[in-house]
Parts: sequence; structure tokens; C-alpha cells
Amino acid sequence: MIDYVYIGESPVDEDCLPSDDSRSAAECRIYARQLRRQFPNARIRVKREPGGWGGYSTVVAEYDDSIPEEMKAAFDVEGESPMNWDLQAKFELSELLSVQEFNERFSSYESA
Repeated sequence: MIDYVYIGESPVDEDCLPSDDSRSAAECRIYARQLRRQFPNARIRVKREPGGWGGYSTVVAEYDDSIPEEMKAAFDVEGESPMNWDLQAKFELSELLSVQEFNERFSSYESA
């Protein structure tokens, strides 16, 4: 049977767009691409979930529970998901967010 593990909308230590923002699904796709780079053996996808305000997007690791390797790969993503955006994801976010939004999110990186 096909099942999935919820991963989230962005890396653990990063902010994400509100779920009612029209760009939130695009941000999830950026996160999914980052996870695919870091976990090439896992099946990562963006899943649309229902909600009272029209639903929201989230990233999941999908697996077939009859294939132990797939199950392990999915749970590896859950347990070892990144704390921060990687450089490629930041580049993609720079094209999605306004200059002000991008600077507000990532200006603390420079002072750290």
C-alpha cells in the first residue's frame, strides 16, 4: 500500500509563507527539490491537503509499505530533514519572494 510521511512546508529552522499565500505551493516545490537533492533515493512530492480556508500544500515522502527500502528512505527524510535552506533553494526563493521579503528572511545569516 502507498503511504507517506509528512515532512513540512520548509526546513525546520526556516520561516515559510502563510498557507493562504498564493506562493506557498511554489515554496513547497522549492523545498521538495532541495530534499530530492539531499535524499535521491526517496520519493518526495508536494501534497495538497484540504482545509477550511481552501487547503494548503505540504511536502511528503511517499513510500510503498511492501518495499522496506522505500519505507526506510521516507523515514530517513523525516528524521534527517535539513534545518536550513541550501544555496540552490535560496537562489530559487530569491526569484519567488520580493527583495524585501528575501532580505528580511536571510539578513540574520550575514550577522551570524
